[in-house]
Amino acid sequence: MNNLTKFTKISLLVPAGENVRETVSFYEKLGFKVIHTEKEPPRLAVVQRDTAEFFLCHQNYQQLGQPINIRIMVDDIELFYRECLAQNVIDSTTTIQERPWGTKELEIAAPMSVNLVFYTFLN
Repeated sequence: MNNLTKFTKISLLVPAGENVRETVSFYEKLGFKVIHTEKEPPRLAVVQRDTAEFFLCHQNYQQLGQPINIRIMVDDIELFYRECLAQNVIDSTTTIQERPWGTKELEIAAPMSVNLVFYTFLN
């Protein structure tokens, strides 16, 4: 019998700098939708795409360590790469890398020294 609590989601606190709206705009280009904002102008915005959820925090909202590396597993890295190109989040010099630990990865530098690594496992 398994009596452990099931974890249903991981939500990350991510620095958004001085202008939370500008940072939200970057994440919207990646396909995230705003599901909550706090205060006006926003000091915190929650964005979500599928099961990935980020709490984008104004730089004075809370002490956050930098740089932050966030790894997000995707089901089709090539399709996501094309989405990012179409939204001008990356340019054609950015490539998907095969890593020795068995993943294909697309690294994107987000605002406030956040490094987003989208990945899928090699077959």
